[in-house]
Amino acid sequence: MDDTQATFEVTQVVEPFPPGAIALHGHIRSGTVRAGLIVKISVNSQMDLVIPIKSVESVEGPDNERAVRLVLDVPEPELQALWSALFLPGDVVSIESPSAEPAPPRGTRLNRDR
Repeated sequence: MDDTQATFEVTQVVEPFPPGAIALHGHIRSGTVRAGLIVKISVNSQMDLVIPIKSVESVEGPDNERAVRLVLDVPEPELQALWSALFLPGDVVSIESPSAEPAPPRGTRLNRDR
């Protein structure tokens, strides 16, 4: 089932990075985007990466056009450059609700019958 609530077209990865985050400028192509949703990036047919949206702001883009800034939560400074490299101008990414069923903690046995 497709959980896409919105799509966002990236026009720029903003540097320097805000503390604990990366910022993308672009345009909402469909739907509604708000803090607390996630950006989903499909790496291949078997793996998707997700990153939480920390805030959504209206900004002035190139040539004085209105744009949207998505601030994405990346608390580990060493991962900011890695995450930012996943976004290129022209990319259209999916915005979704976080999963209602969080993954169990590592080491949790799912089959309790023995």
